[in-house]
Amino acid sequence: MISGLIIFILVYLGFSFTTQLWHFLLLFLIYGLYMGATEGVGKALAVDLAPVELKATSVGILGTVTGFCTIIASTAAGLLWDYAGTSWPFYYGATGSAIALFLFMSATLKPSDKTMPL
Repeated sequence: MISGLIIFILVYLGFSFTTQLWHFLLLFLIYGLYMGATEGVGKALAVDLAPVELKATSVGILGTVTGFCTIIASTAAGLLWDYAGTSWPFYYGATGSAIALFLFMSATLKPSDKTMPL
């Protein structure tokens, strides 16, 4: 999950600066690494953290919350695109992911941990 979020941040920062089509295409391919690194892991984490009797419910709640957050984030990104410029939605996405990365690392790393889980 941590590796995927780092990839997302770097790709979105790259999208904010790209000016050529081949840059965009390369970044879009790398974006697939983010999807592969996080999609299943997020669902697995939701299942692992849920009590036995609520495992399926936890995946449903994750999907619902993700859907609502996607609507809000997409609306904000569209407004930024229209009113602030084409780079700003990518800054917004990278910043949100950096915050998520920090929160995820804060929640998963304990002071006794010597290494970062990847």
